[in-house]
Amino acid sequence: MIYAAQHAQQGISSDFINNVIENLEDMTTNSENLLDNSNPNSGKIAYITNKDILTSFFKICSVVNKETKWDLDIDSIQPLIYREYNSNYKGDWHVDQNHKLYEENNIRKISFTIFLNNDFKGGEFDLDQIGPHEKKLTQTFDHNVPVNTALFYQSFNWYRIKPIFSGIRKTINGFILGPKYK
Repeated sequence: MIYAAQHAQQGISSDFINNVIENLEDMTTNSENLLDNSNPNSGKIAYITNKDILTSFFKICSVVNKETKWDLDIDSIQPLIYREYNSNYKGDWHVDQNHKLYEENNIRKISFTIFLNNDFKGGEFDLDQIGPHEKKLTQTFDHNVPVNTALFYQSFNWYRIKPIFSGIRKTINGFILGPKYK
Protein backbone atom coordinates (compact mmCIF):
# COMPACT_ATOMS: atom_id res chain seq x y z
CA MET A 1 0.00 0.00 0.00
CA ILE A 2 1.23 3.48 -0.82
CA TYR A 3 0.92 6.00 2.02
CA ALA A 4 2.14 9.03 0.11
CA ALA A 5 0.70 11.43 -2.44
CA GLN A 6 0.04 9.95 -5.88
CA HIS A 7 1.33 13.05 -7.63
CA ALA A 8 2.14 16.71 -7.03
CA GLN A 9 1.69 19.91 -8.99
CA GLN A 10 3.77 23.04 -8.79
CA GLY A 11 3.82 26.26 -10.79
CA ILE A 12 7.13 27.17 -12.40
CA SER A 13 7.86 30.86 -13.01
CA SER A 14 7.60 32.16 -16.57
CA ASP A 15 11.07 33.73 -16.30
CA PHE A 16 12.57 30.35 -15.39
CA ILE A 17 10.71 28.57 -18.22
CA ASN A 18 11.87 31.24 -20.71
CA ASN A 19 15.47 30.69 -19.55
CA VAL A 20 15.04 26.94 -20.08
CA ILE A 21 13.66 27.42 -23.60
CA GLU A 22 16.54 29.79 -24.46
CA ASN A 23 18.90 26.90 -23.62
CA LEU A 24 17.35 24.37 -26.02
CA GLU A 25 20.00 22.39 -27.86
CA ASP A 26 19.75 20.69 -31.22
CA MET A 27 16.05 21.16 -31.94
CA THR A 28 15.23 18.38 -34.37
CA THR A 29 12.14 17.47 -36.27
CA ASN A 30 11.03 13.89 -36.55
CA SER A 31 12.15 12.79 -40.01
CA GLU A 32 8.62 11.61 -40.71
CA ASN A 33 7.03 14.91 -39.64
CA LEU A 34 4.64 15.45 -42.51
CA LEU A 35 3.11 18.83 -43.27
CA ASP A 36 -0.36 17.36 -43.05
CA ASN A 37 0.39 15.92 -39.58
CA SER A 38 -0.71 12.47 -40.71
CA ASN A 39 2.14 10.81 -38.81
CA PRO A 40 0.69 10.39 -35.32
CA ASN A 41 4.00 10.70 -33.50
CA SER A 42 5.66 13.49 -35.46
CA GLY A 43 6.84 16.68 -33.88
CA LYS A 44 9.88 18.53 -32.61
CA ILE A 45 12.24 17.58 -29.83
CA ALA A 46 15.18 19.31 -28.12
CA TYR A 47 17.30 18.69 -25.05
CA ILE A 48 18.39 20.93 -22.21
CA THR A 49 21.75 19.99 -20.68
CA ASN A 50 22.68 23.31 -18.99
CA LYS A 51 24.05 22.30 -15.57
CA ASP A 52 22.56 25.28 -13.72
CA ILE A 53 19.09 24.55 -15.08
CA LEU A 54 19.39 20.83 -14.29
CA THR A 55 20.58 21.62 -10.76
CA SER A 56 17.61 23.94 -10.24
CA PHE A 57 15.16 21.27 -11.40
CA PHE A 58 16.84 18.65 -9.24
CA LYS A 59 16.39 20.93 -6.21
CA ILE A 60 12.69 21.43 -7.05
CA CYS A 61 12.24 17.66 -7.36
CA SER A 62 14.05 17.06 -4.06
CA VAL A 63 11.55 19.32 -2.30
CA VAL A 64 8.62 17.58 -4.03
CA ASN A 65 10.10 14.19 -3.04
CA LYS A 66 9.97 15.21 0.64
CA GLU A 67 6.64 17.07 0.55
CA THR A 68 4.87 14.12 -1.08
CA LYS A 69 6.45 11.76 1.46
CA TRP A 70 7.87 9.63 -1.35
CA ASP A 71 11.28 9.92 0.34
CA LEU A 72 12.96 8.23 -2.59
CA ASP A 73 16.73 7.86 -2.72
CA ILE A 74 17.55 10.21 -5.63
CA ASP A 75 20.92 11.48 -6.78
CA SER A 76 20.87 12.80 -10.36
CA ILE A 77 18.82 14.18 -13.24
CA GLN A 78 18.79 13.34 -16.94
CA PRO A 79 18.81 16.12 -19.58
CA LEU A 80 15.40 17.76 -19.89
CA ILE A 81 13.37 17.12 -23.02
CA TYR A 82 11.41 19.86 -24.78
CA ARG A 83 8.67 18.40 -27.00
CA GLU A 84 6.18 19.77 -29.48
CA TYR A 85 3.52 17.17 -30.23
CA ASN A 86 1.62 17.63 -33.51
CA SER A 87 -2.03 17.02 -34.20
CA ASN A 88 -2.84 13.31 -34.33
CA TYR A 89 -0.18 12.48 -31.72
CA LYS A 90 -1.18 10.01 -29.03
CA GLY A 91 0.86 8.21 -26.43
CA ASP A 92 -0.28 4.75 -25.40
CA TRP A 93 -0.17 3.62 -21.76
CA HIS A 94 3.43 3.35 -20.57
CA VAL A 95 5.80 3.97 -17.66
CA ASP A 96 9.03 5.96 -17.66
CA GLN A 97 11.04 3.41 -15.71
CA ASN A 98 13.28 1.50 -18.07
CA HIS A 99 13.79 -2.25 -17.71
CA LYS A 100 17.55 -1.63 -17.95
CA LEU A 101 19.65 0.31 -15.46
CA TYR A 102 21.28 3.61 -16.40
CA GLU A 103 24.79 4.68 -15.46
CA GLU A 104 25.89 3.87 -11.93
CA ASN A 105 23.05 1.30 -11.63
CA ASN A 106 20.44 4.06 -11.43
CA ILE A 107 16.80 3.95 -12.45
CA ARG A 108 14.23 6.65 -13.10
CA LYS A 109 12.35 7.33 -9.90
CA ILE A 110 10.54 10.65 -10.40
CA SER A 111 9.14 11.91 -13.69
CA PHE A 112 7.71 15.33 -14.39
CA THR A 113 5.87 17.05 -17.20
CA ILE A 114 5.61 20.82 -17.46
CA PHE A 115 2.55 21.94 -19.41
CA LEU A 116 3.71 24.92 -21.52
CA ASN A 117 0.52 25.77 -23.38
CA ASN A 118 -3.20 25.05 -23.54
CA ASP A 119 -4.11 26.28 -27.03
CA PHE A 120 -4.66 22.83 -28.53
CA LYS A 121 -7.57 20.39 -28.50
CA GLY A 122 -7.29 16.88 -27.08
CA GLY A 123 -3.96 15.71 -25.72
CA GLU A 124 -5.20 15.06 -22.19
CA PHE A 125 -2.68 13.46 -19.83
CA ASP A 126 -4.18 10.45 -17.99
CA LEU A 127 -2.33 9.23 -14.87
CA ASP A 128 -3.10 5.86 -13.33
CA GLN A 129 -4.21 6.18 -9.69
CA ILE A 130 -2.74 2.86 -8.56
CA GLY A 131 -5.56 0.94 -7.09
CA PRO A 132 -9.26 0.26 -7.02
CA HIS A 133 -9.91 2.41 -3.93
CA GLU A 134 -10.24 5.44 -6.21
CA LYS A 135 -13.62 6.09 -7.81
CA LYS A 136 -11.84 6.76 -11.09
CA LEU A 137 -8.80 4.65 -11.85
CA THR A 138 -7.16 7.53 -13.71
CA GLN A 139 -6.85 11.23 -13.12
CA THR A 140 -6.98 13.42 -16.21
CA PHE A 141 -4.96 16.61 -16.56
CA ASP A 142 -6.28 18.75 -19.38
CA HIS A 143 -6.54 22.36 -20.55
CA ASN A 144 -7.56 23.43 -17.05
CA VAL A 145 -4.00 22.87 -15.80
CA PRO A 146 -2.41 26.33 -15.68
CA VAL A 147 0.38 26.99 -18.18
CA ASN A 148 3.87 26.39 -16.70
CA THR A 149 2.56 23.89 -14.15
CA ALA A 150 4.77 20.88 -13.44
CA LEU A 151 3.12 17.54 -12.72
CA PHE A 152 5.36 15.20 -10.69
CA TYR A 153 4.73 11.46 -10.42
CA GLN A 154 6.73 8.35 -9.69
CA SER A 155 8.32 6.87 -12.78
CA PHE A 156 6.62 3.49 -12.28
CA ASN A 157 3.17 5.09 -12.67
CA TRP A 158 1.32 4.24 -15.87
CA TYR A 159 0.15 7.18 -18.00
CA ARG A 160 -0.90 8.07 -21.50
CA ILE A 161 -1.53 11.09 -23.70
CA LYS A 162 -4.86 11.04 -25.49
CA PRO A 163 -4.95 12.00 -29.20
CA ILE A 164 -4.35 15.64 -30.08
CA PHE A 165 -7.09 16.82 -32.42
CA SER A 166 -5.73 20.26 -33.34
CA GLY A 167 -2.87 22.56 -32.46
CA ILE A 168 0.51 21.72 -31.00
CA ARG A 169 1.00 20.49 -27.42
CA LYS A 170 4.24 21.77 -25.85
CA THR A 171 5.92 20.25 -22.79
CA ILE A 172 9.17 19.93 -20.92
CA ASN A 173 9.78 16.46 -19.50
CA GLY A 174 12.33 15.40 -16.94
CA PHE A 175 13.49 12.33 -15.06
CA ILE A 176 15.15 12.09 -11.67
CA LEU A 177 17.37 9.08 -11.06
CA GLY A 178 18.42 7.11 -8.01
CA PRO A 179 19.85 3.74 -7.03
CA LYS A 180 17.77 0.72 -7.97
CA TYR A 181 15.23 -0.43 -5.40
CA LYS A 182 16.38 -3.07 -2.94
